[in-house]
Amino acid sequence: FFSNFNLTMPRPEGWGTFKLGDGPHTNITVFGANWCPHCHNEIGHLKGTGATFVDCADSTNQKLCASKEIEGYPTIYVGDKHVAGEADLDTLLKL
Repeated sequence: FFSNFNLTMPRPEGWGTFKLGDGPHTNITVFGANWCPHCHNEIGHLKGTGATFVDCADSTNQKLCASKEIEGYPTIYVGDKHVAGEADLDTLLKL
């Protein structure tokens, strides 16, 4: 799935922020890190959904991640609700 997003794993400079396809679930944001295997799994779970992935290991995202008080990866927000750890789309839509 990394080739679909032009990602290499891991990259010292980080991945930045990117969309997981053009799907309708733009209210889902995954906060993770490019070196995190659980985050890699989450990208696979949400591929094509329209969710956003924010790489907290990327220096350009550190203020945003700190403002959300991200303590572990992945942390997934659906609107104002969040869950820590991996979750599939069906689970997230029930939050």
